[in-house]
Amino acid sequence: MTPYAVLTDNNLETKRSVVSEFIYPVLSFLDSRYTESMSYELTLSTATDALSHLLEGYFANRSNNMSNEFALSGLKLWSECICGLTTHNITQRQRECLLAASLLGGLTIAKTGTTLVHALGYSLTYYYHIPHGKANGLLLGAYLEYMQKTSPAKTTKVLEALGLTSVGEFCSVFADLFTTKLNLSTREIAGFVEKAIKTNNITNTPGDVTAFVLADILERSLR
Repeated sequence: MTPYAVLTDNNLETKRSVVSEFIYPVLSFLDSRYTESMSYELTLSTATDALSHLLEGYFANRSNNMSNEFALSGLKLWSECICGLTTHNITQRQRECLLAASLLGGLTIAKTGTTLVHALGYSLTYYYHIPHGKANGLLLGAYLEYMQKTSPAKTTKVLEALGLTSVGEFCSVFADLFTTKLNLSTREIAGFVEKAIKTNNITNTPGDVTAFVLADILERSLR
């Protein structure tokens, strides 16, 4: 439900988006039964990508009232699945909620685009072959901590929609879901930041997103 396709660019050693109205699907079949054969790992990764779309789209500079409604509705659906994801016991009802949340995430970013999480996550996927949703998930805790400083009112609404009491609780959930630590070198972090800071995702992120901010998010997420 988006106008985006993402391709791997081996010359630039990253992933790049192609945007066209012709990418929108003519038909989209939303039936959770299609997801029943997915492994837990794949379900978690795709569910986290949907969450990333909802969060980034909600905070994005290009967001508006309509996209915000899509995002908050999707976050409320996603909240119903936290227990299933953390216990590895995802019910059919939760799969339906995740599918609907994913749809709303697509409708959100079709208007807003994404922010710094996607810009940083692409390098984790390209160089470390970490699945896209998991790569984003590793960064979401530090991202929400940053957003609490730059967009506190919106952060409060996000937590309310997810049924969580604090950013710390959000970080704890994702620390349990994703335990990967890459121990990135200072040189690697600098290289990932250099790639990310050139993207439109950065200008779409609230606040003064400097190279230091990006490096700090990577360090706190992955070391």
